[in-house]
Amino acid sequence: MKISLKKAATLVSAITEQLQTIALITDKSVGEFDDISVVDDASVELADKIEKKLNLLEVQYAIRKKVATANFENDIDHVLNHIALLDKKLSLITVLAKSKDRIDNEILSKMLQKLRERKSGGESFYDNDIFKNVTTSVITKETRLEYERLVKQLNKEKAEKKEELLKLNIVSEIDLSDFEVKILEDVGLV
Repeated sequence: MKISLKKAATLVSAITEQLQTIALITDKSVGEFDDISVVDDASVELADKIEKKLNLLEVQYAIRKKVATANFENDIDHVLNHIALLDKKLSLITVLAKSKDRIDNEILSKMLQKLRERKSGGESFYDNDIFKNVTTSVITKETRLEYERLVKQLNKEKAEKKEELLKLNIVSEIDLSDFEVKILEDVGLV
């Protein structure tokens, strides 16, 4: 049976959910009027559940391996890597695009001149270190606007790469073995 990589990813998640629903109960409470065979029945039930879980794990990891191989063969891993790079660039550039603008040189000069004039006026409250400096961004408005443009460009490129990834995940397929199909059918996943 052939399935798309998109379907394979859905199956891997569904198997994980299915595995969580299978409780392995290792103890059995036996009452004074119960037949001892209830312990044997519970043991058989546990063995069946263990086998079911092991088979599901086997299928889940076989699918994951096939997906990894298909990702490599179809350059999906390269697309995923490129999307991850774009995410890192976006997180860096977005911070810069949201920064404050640098104070204009003329205004900054006037602010510094006022600080100097305060100093020459003698001791005052303003002699505290906090009033001896002017803090400004080092990013000019033009540079910030360029970062904003770059963020838009990176977001557009990321959207295009995600679209490419979606197409690749739909057209790329893996083959499920008869055993894998049977196990998935037994639990109602195919």
